Amino acid sequence: MSSLCLWYASNGLSVNPSKSDAILFSTHQRLLKLQSAGLTSVTVLGSRITLSRTLTLLGITLDSTLSFDTHCSKVLCASLYHLRAIRRLRPILSQPDAELVSCAFLHSRLDYCNSLLAHTSASNIKRLQRFQHSLARVTFGSQHALSGHDLLAKHHWLPLSSRITYEICSITHSVLTNKHPAYLTKLLAPYHQPRQLRSSDSSSLTKPRTHMSLTARSFSVASPSAWNSLPRHLRTLTSHPLFCKNLKTELYRPAFTV
Repeated sequence: MSSLCLWYASNGLSVNPSKSDAILFSTHQRLLKLQSAGLTSVTVLGSRITLSRTLTLLGITLDSTLSFDTHCSKVLCASLYHLRAIRRLRPILSQPDAELVSCAFLHSRLDYCNSLLAHTSASNIKRLQRFQHSLARVTFGSQHALSGHDLLAKHHWLPLSSRITYEICSITHSVLTNKHPAYLTKLLAPYHQPRQLRSSDSSSLTKPRTHMSLTARSFSVASPSAWNSLPRHLRTLTSHPLFCKNLKTELYRPAFTV
């Protein structure tokens, strides 16, 4: 913390401890041990800052175990407010306008930084998926005979889990093609077979080994896992728009095929 404050000072910046937050990321068991050992705060410029359980950064609520339970709850709370407003306006909206409003106000919330929800709990995915089904029923209200899942399939709306995979693969393709940003590029390494095989040029990535669900949510693990699940002809595409178009088609089939 002292080195950080010196870096700020040397670059003409200042640190205000009264406006600063601190959080410690670890497993639930480890956090309890550290708390019982007396680690409950950090000191910045002589000021004591109590460790928080959650921290909001660029609209994302990070909790100390990175479960994103609190973030999902906040997204649902804000989204339900707009869903009720759209439901009241739906009788005077045409079908194209209803789809436009739904995508602008609600799907944008579900898609914002949704790559962070990779390997989150099934309960979080289920809660957000139920909301997407409700959104589909409100948007396409004239089709009461169809379930929320059938409405998504009919109008080519990818379900939430597929949208998360779509975002991760889209970011991965952009990083591999453009070689930036550097902080993501260095996390991805091509997979090299120990001996020459026909699959050696499959454009797959090395997946780091991990034994913790906490580290499985990191980009260095989630990205190779999602990328390697794609067919080879999709991984070798160089055009990003063409890749995204074919990626949606590839994710649509297993999502709605029984």
